Amino acid sequence: MTLELFSDDGTSLSAAFEIDRSSIEVILHSRSGSNPPLNPDYFSALELLLERLQQYGAVIEDILVDSKVALKLPIEARRLRLDYPVYLATHTDIPSLRKEICAAQRTVAQRPGAKGGNNHKRIRLRVRLPSDLNDQWLRGTAPPDPPAAQSNPRSSTT
Repeated sequence: MTLELFSDDGTSLSAAFEIDRSSIEVILHSRSGSNPPLNPDYFSALELLLERLQQYGAVIEDILVDSKVALKLPIEARRLRLDYPVYLATHTDIPSLRKEICAAQRTVAQRPGAKGGNNHKRIRLRVRLPSDLNDQWLRGTAPPDPPAAQSNPRSSTT
């Protein structure tokens, strides 16, 4: 089931994603510049997903490129070259992590002869959570309070 993501101010982001409940995987669909553009808010959506997963102490166990081309390759060839596991609860710079994830996609599952590569491919994040994932919370439609042991990175203490 494709879900819609909402920012903290209630704005709907144009970037579809799915939750694969069988293995707790989040699939972020690729961005493209077609007319109309597909998932133009890809980068903002990825960063917001990481921030929300961080609030609940999620651990990223793996990230794979999940494009049609990539699905024909062995898993090792699809894997983003990052240091796994990624403990989001202790990660202090989510924007930099988002950039690292995007940069790692560039050459994964590239068509033969392609140059450069793109950094906004369809990706599959395998995530472990310390508690059940409430997809209403993840979508931003009914966020529960973060666990008492976790602080909300968006809240201010002044």
